[in-house]
Amino acid sequence: MQAGYVKSLMKTVDALNEVGLTYCFVSEYSSFVSTAREMTALGGSGAGLDFQTTSVVGGCGYQKIFWIDSDMEWEPSDFLKLFDSGLDIVSGLYVLDEAGSVAVGYSDSDGMPRRVNKVEFLLVEEPVEVMGVGFGFLAIKAGVFEAMERPWFGIGRIEIEGRRWNVGEDYSWCAKAKGAGYSIFVDPSVKVGHNKNVVFRP
Repeated sequence: MQAGYVKSLMKTVDALNEVGLTYCFVSEYSSFVSTAREMTALGGSGAGLDFQTTSVVGGCGYQKIFWIDSDMEWEPSDFLKLFDSGLDIVSGLYVLDEAGSVAVGYSDSDGMPRRVNKVEFLLVEEPVEVMGVGFGFLAIKAGVFEAMERPWFGIGRIEIEGRRWNVGEDYSWCAKAKGAGYSIFVDPSVKVGHNKNVVFRP
């Protein structure tokens, strides 16, 4: 867990207390990312991979699920802007590598997935509907998980224009959410930090 994440989380908890928003913090671990995400979405209920269980966040009543990976850095205002959005699913913008790739999936003119760079959002301030997003900094309204069959997360394959593509657990989730009728957006005005350590081995 990054120090920047802890600082951001503590500042956000203070901000939530100030505005009177109640919350439940859930964090589950597994060496397999899709399993950790599945268990976290269940609210740490101990249901694990019993796919008959569909009780999101342990059955607690909620307005939004806010997903933040432990290598992210943000300001409380970033959190509150996405939280207050009326959109089904909306992500902040963050880079993945030194080249400036962002955790956003677009389709090209042929309908194929393509890599997206931060420069494409330099002059964009309004939310943009996209094909999929990473789960680093994401707000999801109540009802989305409940409309999807479990497992919610898993390495998946999506078909676009007759071609099949392997995708990670976050983009697989997005494809299922879109299949359930929900729209996915990125808000480029919410720019958050993403801490990555690169280790070169001989």
